[in-house]
Amino acid sequence: MAPRGDVTESLPALQALVKALRAEGRRVLALALMPAQDGAAAEALGADEVLQSADPQQLLDAIAASDFVVGVRLHALILAAAAGVPFAGLSYDPKVSGFCTDCRAPALGVEPDPQELLRLVRSGGPPDWAAVAAMRARAEQSFDWVLGG
Repeated sequence: MAPRGDVTESLPALQALVKALRAEGRRVLALALMPAQDGAAAEALGADEVLQSADPQQLLDAIAASDFVVGVRLHALILAAAAGVPFAGLSYDPKVSGFCTDCRAPALGVEPDPQELLRLVRSGGPPDWAAVAAMRARAEQSFDWVLGG
């Protein structure tokens, strides 16, 4: 779970999801990608563990070891896509819904139905990995162009 500290309306659904997953015996990790802004929200989820880090490699490693990512933070979703981990976004901003749409991954509102979130996590339904690969290829082409390659 990757909450945003300033999107407090998502916390009740995320807390309910964490509670349901833990009741099923699943281990839940809460990520604070911007510790100063997201730390309290991540702690409030009731997860088994909270990782507060701005280190992209540490975050990527934690996400890569996950089965599914529910993220309010766009960068958590980007890292999930990069790691090949299924994800769903809670869209507080058009950039989150746009990224999910481009990946053909679920994008819900900031106050989603916790049961719908639970169904998504249980199904582990991936985004369209071909769409993710196409996005990666476009990004690589852009970097090559910018770097003069």
